[in-house]
Amino acid sequence: MDDDDDNIKDITPKQALLAWCKVKIPRTFPTNNFNKDWNDGRAIACLVDAVAPGLFPECEKLDPSEALKNARQSMKTAEKWLGIPQVISPEDIMNPNVDALSVMTYVLYYLTAKLKPGANTDARKSDDPTAVDAKRKKIQQNTFTD
Repeated sequence: MDDDDDNIKDITPKQALLAWCKVKIPRTFPTNNFNKDWNDGRAIACLVDAVAPGLFPECEKLDPSEALKNARQSMKTAEKWLGIPQVISPEDIMNPNVDALSVMTYVLYYLTAKLKPGANTDARKSDDPTAVDAKRKKIQQNTFTD
């Protein structure tokens, strides 16, 4: 067993989920926690687009001052086209004191989300390097299957 395997086993489920989010969400949007960094709805929109490229292509252009609109639109899109239930409300997500476990629970649905037929997406390719994707899968296997 090498040092990388030991480090992966030492991370918490929360850290693993944050790491997965950081791989999926553009670096211009900080994802260092499961509360304040999600308040303006843009991280959710970018996660929708990352899981289904082209489903929410305007995610990076959303106005952070329109937090409720952003959260509603992205969560509605995720529910309709990815089958992700709204286990937390858009109003709760934009609350700076939102319960981090509630946001984590919602975000967990994205790990296994599948795009439904008929969704309007563009033909953009995912830009996840193979090495990052392999490491993410290893993290998921070691953390979420235990």
